[in-house]
Amino acid sequence: MLRRLTVVAVFVVVLSAIGLAVGISRSRPGVPVVRATAAQGKATTEGGEPPAAAPALRPKVVVPEPEHNFGAVDIDTEAVHAFKVRNEGTAPLELRLGESTCRCTTGDVPADPIPPGGEAEVTVRFLEERHYGPFQQHAVILTNDPENRRVTLTIRGVVKSRLAVDPERLDFSGMARGVPATRSMTVYSQTWPEFWLEVESVRPDGVNCRLTPVSAEGLRHLDALSGYRLDVDVPADLTNNKLEG
Repeated sequence: MLRRLTVVAVFVVVLSAIGLAVGISRSRPGVPVVRATAAQGKATTEGGEPPAAAPALRPKVVVPEPEHNFGAVDIDTEAVHAFKVRNEGTAPLELRLGESTCRCTTGDVPADPIPPGGEAEVTVRFLEERHYGPFQQHAVILTNDPENRRVTLTIRGVVKSRLAVDPERLDFSGMARGVPATRSMTVYSQTWPEFWLEVESVRPDGVNCRLTPVSAEGLRHLDALSGYRLDVDVPADLTNNKLEG
């Protein structure tokens, strides 16, 4: 009995070394029966490679139209645009307001995260109080999208002027000596349908200024609603002098 148990023990050790587990049972007294089964190991694919790990959950920010053109806007009037922001990822998308290129540009972001497959709006406001003409500004949105931490939203347009001149200065250079000369400019408004203009004083003496209303057709290239043509007549005895205007 002792010898038989010893032989079985050695058999168990040998099979265990080659990755098999051994079970012993008896079909009849005194005759051992050995059953071998595959040892438990790591799961593999049909090609013998470990299966791919499940993808990590992460948000994905998408802004279909990151730029907006306001066109013409009035000075001292707030222009507002809402940018659509989508989350095409698998985790909630968080947004924070970053910097902007000008104090005239501000923004608002949603306080709550955008769920996967959801959509929200980021509002950008523009208000110009002093300068007119073309503008382009940017607002930055910070996100928790690991592949797109910063999203830049761009707004552009033209601020209409209350009162402007074209050209900005009168050029009196190139006047022939002793010959009368005239220089002209247009004083116009892109916001007022009409305004009143007068010349209070002129220097030096002898220079004459004339104001003439400009037709709508004459103002079309300036995108103006109203305006005057200012003609400055310089007499012959002053064309020898250096004038600025």
